[in-house]
Amino acid sequence: MREIRRAMPATRLFGIGGREMEAAGVSRIAGLDELSVMGGTEVLRRLPGFIRLERRIRRLFVTEDVRLFLPIDYPGLNLRLARSARRQGRRVLYYIAPQVWAWREGRASKLRRDCDRVLTVLPFEGALLERHGVPTDFVGHPLLDATRATDGGTGARPPTGSPAATGAPGTVEGRTSGGGRVIGLFPGSRAQEVRCMLPVFAEAARQLAGRHPDLDFIIARPPHLPESLYAGAGFPTAGAREATERSWA
Repeated sequence: MREIRRAMPATRLFGIGGREMEAAGVSRIAGLDELSVMGGTEVLRRLPGFIRLERRIRRLFVTEDVRLFLPIDYPGLNLRLARSARRQGRRVLYYIAPQVWAWREGRASKLRRDCDRVLTVLPFEGALLERHGVPTDFVGHPLLDATRATDGGTGARPPTGSPAATGAPGTVEGRTSGGGRVIGLFPGSRAQEVRCMLPVFAEAARQLAGRHPDLDFIIARPPHLPESLYAGAGFPTAGAREATERSWA
């Protein structure tokens, strides 16, 4: 979003996102926390709000004279919105497309019908989608930007025990006791996921720490989830990108 604003300063951006997108100049229609639900009961409880949000976005395609719709991941909603945008003559550029290589390959036909281009993040996705007639460009995975921040752009992992690998001892950036390998725990981006998965992850981490005293653990916490959700785990938390940067075990 920052690059779009830098290249075209007069561009107006609005969408669904988190605080980083808002800081980049995007007017938020809704926050990611409003969509991050799972489980039948929770989805049904929030369904009226989801329907209102989708209708609001469809109206914005018209009232705001949208020139480009840029869906990012989240195919359950974005494929429907891409169809609506296409019908209204808007251009559609899909970033982080549905994983048709893993399941429901038939969704590729929707991408062909409703998208001008698809930006892929995995090197093998383009060939599969193009067999279905979907124009693609490979742009690489955004996590590579996080690793380059700590490896100086070389793509090489720092040596175990080095400051770049472990962070400063006694801080959330790396170790809590100082010295060895750091393992990132990624229990999910939805509150329900974290409640279900974090106790299992934390217990596994405690068992590993008991057998391997040189290991330390850091939990990836999305910015829209409260710190209190992780309070009983017994390990420090950090943003997902930071946890990725610091995890080299």
